[in-house]
Amino acid sequence: MKFSLITINTWKCDGNYSKRVRVLAHELATFKPTVIACQEVFDSIDGPISTKEYLEEKLEMKAYFFPSRKKNRTVDHKNILSFSGLCLFTNHNLAHYEEYCLPDHSSDRDRTAQFAIVHEENKRIGVINTHLTHLKGEHEIRESQLRHVLEKLKKHTVDLLIICGDLNATQNSKPIQLLENGPHRFESIFDYEPTHANGRCIDYIFYKPNRNCTILNKKIILNKQIEGLWPSDHFGLYVNLKLN
Repeated sequence: MKFSLITINTWKCDGNYSKRVRVLAHELATFKPTVIACQEVFDSIDGPISTKEYLEEKLEMKAYFFPSRKKNRTVDHKNILSFSGLCLFTNHNLAHYEEYCLPDHSSDRDRTAQFAIVHEENKRIGVINTHLTHLKGEHEIRESQLRHVLEKLKKHTVDLLIICGDLNATQNSKPIQLLENGPHRFESIFDYEPTHANGRCIDYIFYKPNRNCTILNKKIILNKQIEGLWPSDHFGLYVNLKLN
């Protein structure tokens, strides 16, 4: 079976939100991926503005939204109580879906992760979508957040396991070394190219190498201005692979 995935931090309601989200939806739709894993998905609690609902409609994909990081945010000059959550989009069969609350810090609460198993053609592909703490220098917290996720995964059996999202960690940091050199031995699909407008690599797609898995195509996307603006302050990562 073929499986494709995009991960993208959608930048909450920042920038020219109304125009950005339209551009974002149009660009994502051109790839027709199996799964889109999004972070910082803006969703107003008492209002009509919702990245989750907009993308769900425009992409014609089912949304699995994990509301988190509740606070007041400014959009269109209005102060709105909202979430900046995680969201998985897919129209494929899910054999399992689960949400995790991660260890956090008093200065950065409500960090979370999603886990889904896509079941197609007798194959089970596990996808973790997460957004680790942004606090500078707090690599131990990010490492503990990843350890929490990895511990949860022990009870599941899949043919391929993917961890993706905004990890807020660079290549030589403890969280990335845990994934690469820890007992699970994950491998980054990309070569640590910049994934953020500030030139840092903090967004990833990791997978557990599998002799039955072939990477057909990979690409950094949404990494240039469209219609005079950036779709997000993060770039997107796209991979298309085949399970034999």
